[in-house]
Amino acid sequence: MTEGERGYWFAFNFIDGIGPARFALLRSHFGSAEEAWDASEHALQAIGVPAPAIKNILTTRRSFDPKENLDKIRKQNIDPITLLDAAYPNLLKTIPDPPFVLYARGDSTLLQTSCIAVVGTRKMTSYGQTVTETITNGLVDAGLTIVSGLALGVDGEAHRTTLEHGGKTIAVLGCGVDCIYPPRHKGLADAILREGGAIIAEAPLSRWVSRGIFPARNRIVSGLSLGVVICEAAERSGALITARLALEQGREVFAIPGPITSQFSKGPSQLIQQGAKLAASVEDILSELPNFSASGIKKAETRQPQSKEEQAIVGALQANVQSLDDLIGTTQLPASTLMAAMSMLELKGWIRLQTDGKYALV
Repeated sequence: MTEGERGYWFAFNFIDGIGPARFALLRSHFGSAEEAWDASEHALQAIGVPAPAIKNILTTRRSFDPKENLDKIRKQNIDPITLLDAAYPNLLKTIPDPPFVLYARGDSTLLQTSCIAVVGTRKMTSYGQTVTETITNGLVDAGLTIVSGLALGVDGEAHRTTLEHGGKTIAVLGCGVDCIYPPRHKGLADAILREGGAIIAEAPLSRWVSRGIFPARNRIVSGLSLGVVICEAAERSGALITARLALEQGREVFAIPGPITSQFSKGPSQLIQQGAKLAASVEDILSELPNFSASGIKKAETRQPQSKEEQAIVGALQANVQSLDDLIGTTQLPASTLMAAMSMLELKGWIRLQTDGKYALV
């Protein structure tokens, strides 16, 4: 692709009303983005471009210089990637209406690595934080690149844990890559770039978040990934939109179970009922992904239960295997508290349920 043609691709991305499907129509009919840019109002009408979009095209091209815009992108150390470029992620090409351009800051070669998305609620609980840390660490150890949306809660924790564990992560924004949202995560975004990660977006530079933009962002999160892991989510969480998009794209969906008393366990429970893979450990996720194995996960030389509840359970099981009722009696913990702590220990790979219905240390 010539630099001139590339400039017109990114010029069309700047115009409201021109999405992937409409841009594909313009290129198909006129033969190139440049020819479509110069098309007459009558020619645009003839192929069915809606009047508002035509108005935006005519208004924008009177004052917009495609070459200057491309130069501006590059001057900010942003990689302008089109759908036809070798740098464009192969998995993302396979989704319906993939973005026709991407803006990438940082290491854009990560777009060609094996990725998995870790997403969830913005109102993360302490259980959700521990789950996210545990699962993310295991996925990083297996060699996967972690994709998420830089949002508060689970998304941010997935990025942060990846960096702390020496892994690579990609943040997908619902605004321009020069506009970090939420602003509270500006420091996290800087750390992602500093540690060799990447920040990408479909939106043009200086474009702020707007209504309806997050589902479009979420299709990229899932589209980049071999699968999507839902750590915590309420019944109407945006993370469930990502899960639905993942299913439509033919991706694996993994739901982490949680305490039945928590509203943020309802989303994963709903997904499991609908056929998502119940993931009680990192191994459950890796076993469904091609070319990945739990044998590649690093094991800590020592491990200590983090909470008093976990300590009580581990102490009880060190004596002998026990059923759930036995553990309630031994630990004197309320059933809901016990089950939440046991879920965490299962996720960490410290205990397992035997075929006889009793729990044992691993």
